[in-house]
Formats: sequence, C-alpha cells, structure tokens
Amino acid sequence: MLIIDEITIVLCIIVILLAIMASLINPLLHRISVVDNEYVADQLPPISILIPEHDNAKELDQNLALFLNQKYPIDYQIIVITEEGHGDTEDVLKKYSNNSHLYTTYIPQSSRYMSRKKLQITLGVKAAKHEWILLTDPSCKPLNENWLATMASKCNNQTNIVLGYTTLEEGTNEYRRFEHINTAHYILNQANRGQAYITNMQNLMFRKSEFLQKGGFLGNLDQIRGEYYFLVNKFSEDSKTKIITDRDSWLEEQEPSDKEWNNRHLYYLAARKDLKRSKKIHYKMLVNEIIPHLSILTSLGIIVYSVNSQKWLLTACSILSIVILFFARSIIASKAIKPFYGDLAIWKIPFYELSLIWHRIYYHISYMKADKRDFTTHKL
Repeated sequence: MLIIDEITIVLCIIVILLAIMASLINPLLHRISVVDNEYVADQLPPISILIPEHDNAKELDQNLALFLNQKYPIDYQIIVITEEGHGDTEDVLKKYSNNSHLYTTYIPQSSRYMSRKKLQITLGVKAAKHEWILLTDPSCKPLNENWLATMASKCNNQTNIVLGYTTLEEGTNEYRRFEHINTAHYILNQANRGQAYITNMQNLMFRKSEFLQKGGFLGNLDQIRGEYYFLVNKFSEDSKTKIITDRDSWLEEQEPSDKEWNNRHLYYLAARKDLKRSKKIHYKMLVNEIIPHLSILTSLGIIVYSVNSQKWLLTACSILSIVILFFARSIIASKAIKPFYGDLAIWKIPFYELSLIWHRIYYHISYMKADKRDFTTHKL
C-alpha cells in the first residue's frame, strides 16, 4: 500500500531540496575557461626565468633544452641556481654552457636561517637582469615553444603577479590529477576576483623590484617550504594579479612521488598559519565537501526509515535525491574539468569529490602527529 501522509511529503521535499542545494553549492559552477591569448611581439618585456635545482639533474637534463629553445622575440635569460660540487648537475650545465640564454649561480653549502630553496630564489632574483621574474622547477617543462611569450603577454604596468597553469603529466594517479585541478579552480577563481591567495602550480611571474623592496621572504623565513604559497600571498595586490589559462602557457610537471605528494600537503598545513586571506577559501572548501555528505547521509537514513515503515514513495524520493546529487555534480564537475583533464571518466567524479574531505582529514592527522621541527629552519 502506498502511504502518503504529511511526514512523507515533508521528508520527500527535504531530501530533494537538500540534494539540489548540495549540487549547486559547488565552486566548479564558476568555471575557469581555457582561453587563447593573443600577444604583440614588440610589446613583450625581457624575462628572467629562475630554476632552483637540488638533486634534479635528471629532470634538468630532460627539460632545460625546452626552456632554452623558446621562441621569444627579445632577450630572456634562464638562471639555474644550484650548489657547487654536484657533478651530475654540472655535467648538464656544461652541455648547454654555450647557450647565450643560460646563466648559473651557486649558493653556499649551508644556510642557517633560510631554507635552501628560498635562498636559491633570493639569490636568483638578485642575479636577474630583468624586472619580470618567472619562477618554475626542474621537474616542469613547457609544452611548446610559445610558452614564454604567452605567459609574458600578461605583463604590463597594471600587473604585478601572473599565475600560469601547470598540469600533471599523463599517467599520474587519476585522483591526484582531479584534486590538483579542483584546488587550481579555487585558486584561479580567487585570483580572478583581484587578490590571489596562493598557487599550487610552479608557473609564476612576479616583479624583481617588489620582491627586493618588500624584503623577499621576510615574514616566513622559518618555513622550510611553501615558496610559491608565500610569494603569491605576500605580493599579490588587489586587481593587479592576472591569471592565464591558454594551453600555450601551460607547463607539465612530472608525476610526484608518494612522499612528495604527501609532503606538499603537510608543508601547506605548516605554512598556513603565516598566510593571509585563508579563512574565506577554506570555509568554501569545507562547505563544498561537507554538504554532499550531509545530503547522502540524510537520504540513506530516510531510506532505512521508509523501508521499515513501508513508505515506498519516501524510499523512491530518497533514492532519487542521491541520483540527482551524483548526476548533477558529475555534469558540473565534468564541464569544469574537461578543458584541463579531458579523459577523466565522468562516473568517477562524484567518488573523487566525496573522498576529498577524507584525504584532508588524513593529512591533518598526519601533520598533528609529525615533529613540527621538520617544517622549520629554526630547530631549537
């Protein structure tokens, strides 16, 4: 017998509305478009590219030629910052020593009050002969010879930070690629509104003069990692931060190891206390990740209740609400992600979305259990 009473009607409305709300409270509704970017060659500025290197001779050897062979109409230099005495790295640099774009500078063997990479970046900025700095890593590579020109097209008098996109290479764990793009959407949307929070991508442009005038990494020297986080968070100014998503501007990063992927999350949690503008974006993330679970748990609870009380209309509405949630979020996420990761199976997306919060909890627990001295240069 089909039972229709006030409780059935009210609960049906609740589960359906909750599913719709959980579908629409979704940052991926604000899609980042991949837009072709035109530029005028004679308006591009000279650029200094910084590549801090440490135990990355293999990656440097694979990728350096792609940086050196950019089709750029005016002067640019590539500064590799490394340590003296690293034989493999020095062999790679000797191979390209006749290239007029390449410059090498060395750091001291040890640094007491600053992490190696922050010291490398600081020395690289000081050694740079151009105002615009482009920072990247040896594990990244341009996907074409127009990468530098496309990135530089955003450099003008009204800009002080340019955020480019970095994709993870094919073959990288699917969930990690999804999480990377999902995080990038939060970051790029925030930057698009004026003042950026951080970046999770090693494709960043900033001004030498501002870096030096404002003390570089002063304010977070104690943190071992988080260079890209701090640069964007400290130097991004309202309405002077630009993003670029043209595929010609993309870099591709080789697949991070399990240890490296885990450490990125832990170093971010260590750095977060020094970052401004973090509350709003984390509130959005938390709401987006909790509400779908709330909708599903409510529907499952009502299914149990309705089956026991033989209210089959309520059972059907609860099942429908789960279908609505999964279908709607799959379609929304698929449209947002497809330009960046076209081969992700649509049916996997809801499960990856639901797992985000559990991964986040895992990293928080790992950070709580970790020795906090592992994240600082001041090991007292």
